[in-house]
Amino acid sequence: INRNNQTEDFLSLSYFWFRDLLLDKNRVFPLSFSFEKEKIQKESENFSEEKLKKIIKEIQKTRIYLLSSNVNQLLALENLLLKIP
Repeated sequence: INRNNQTEDFLSLSYFWFRDLLLDKNRVFPLSFSFEKEKIQKESENFSEEKLKKIIKEIQKTRIYLLSSNVNQLLALENLLLKIP
C-alpha cells in the first residue's frame, strides 16, 4: 500500500464517519458504520448539524485538492485536521 492509498482510505473513512454522524443527528438510517451505532449517537451530540456539514465539505475539498493539484499530502491533511475541533 502506498501513501496515496493510505491518504485516500483516511479521507474516505473520515467522510463516511462524519456523514454517519450527520445522518444520526437527522435520524436517517442506515448508517455505513452501523456496528458503531452507540458511538455514533454519542459522538453526534458533540457537533451541530452545520459543523458536520462544514467538516464533510472540508474533507471533500481536501480530496479534490489532492487529486487535482500538486499539493503536499501531509500539509493538506494537517490543514483538514485543524478545521475539525
